[in-house]
Amino acid sequence: MKETLATIVYTNNLEEELSVGTSYWDCFTGFELRRTEIACMCFAGQVLSGSSFAYNSTYFFEQVGLATSITYKLNLGGTGLALFGTLINWSILMPYFGRRTVYTIGMGVMCLTLMLIGILNHWTEQHSVGLAQAVLTLFWTFCFQLSAGQLGWALPAEMGSTRLRQKTVCLARNAYYVTSVISGVLEPYLMNPQAWNLKGYTGFIWGGTALLTTIWAYFRLPETKGRPYEELDILFAKKVSARDFKKTSVDAFDEQDTAQLAARYSVADLEMRRPSVIPSISKRLSKTGRDEAYASQRRASVLDTGSRRPSIAAAVTEYLGRDDRV
Repeated sequence: MKETLATIVYTNNLEEELSVGTSYWDCFTGFELRRTEIACMCFAGQVLSGSSFAYNSTYFFEQVGLATSITYKLNLGGTGLALFGTLINWSILMPYFGRRTVYTIGMGVMCLTLMLIGILNHWTEQHSVGLAQAVLTLFWTFCFQLSAGQLGWALPAEMGSTRLRQKTVCLARNAYYVTSVISGVLEPYLMNPQAWNLKGYTGFIWGGTALLTTIWAYFRLPETKGRPYEELDILFAKKVSARDFKKTSVDAFDEQDTAQLAARYSVADLEMRRPSVIPSISKRLSKTGRDEAYASQRRASVLDTGSRRPSIAAAVTEYLGRDDRV
């Protein structure tokens, strides 16, 4: 228990040194912007992989000429495959394979499946082809739960720093909702015979978004399996590329290394290293003579002051130093 508490306190202190604040704005500053982007894309990827199409497949099955009884059996089988895929992900894939590997490969397989559904739509008048499209839809459901369906929840929780995790997950989930609204509006138009009437060609649309997500995952999604939170903080602070996360060795307890990173991300920097696309608030405040007030507000979000609940780090540290407890 003492080791766990010591790790929690150390990680919190490390993030304070790296100027990790506690507000929503801090999710978009410095290296936290990258962590927020990854969390949002992992959740949004559940929709971009084609879930609006595959999880509303009853209408599609009817369009390819399948009977109601067959449609019912296929939907029931799809639910069973989804459950089976979830159990495999929990018991085999997540414990023994990397998150990046499973997410990227799963997204790529779903992309190919959707593209194949679109290609087969050219011969959809044939009953056997329509049935093949339906089976591919069930295969997509299985692959979804093997990969993005489960990792879309796990990765956002692992990406955010400990001081910003709740807000990072909230932003990621909202990214999912925004993407879902757009997808939910477009899908009926794509399938409806009185609208765009794409039928199985809809697979090309969602296959395209799945392809873009696969490319993004290859270049931007890091491997977090087996990494404690303090190591993730160091890796993101050092701006290690996603493909090098797994093989990069870090020592989160190297005081010299952490001191250099702390100097780089010092809270004394009023620019806060914001992304260039966002106007600097500090410059605007300086024109009205309120730049120091802004700096004080920024420090208050990082340091333990009366502006928020007092930290328990000091009390826990004192507890860890006592020898009368086990």
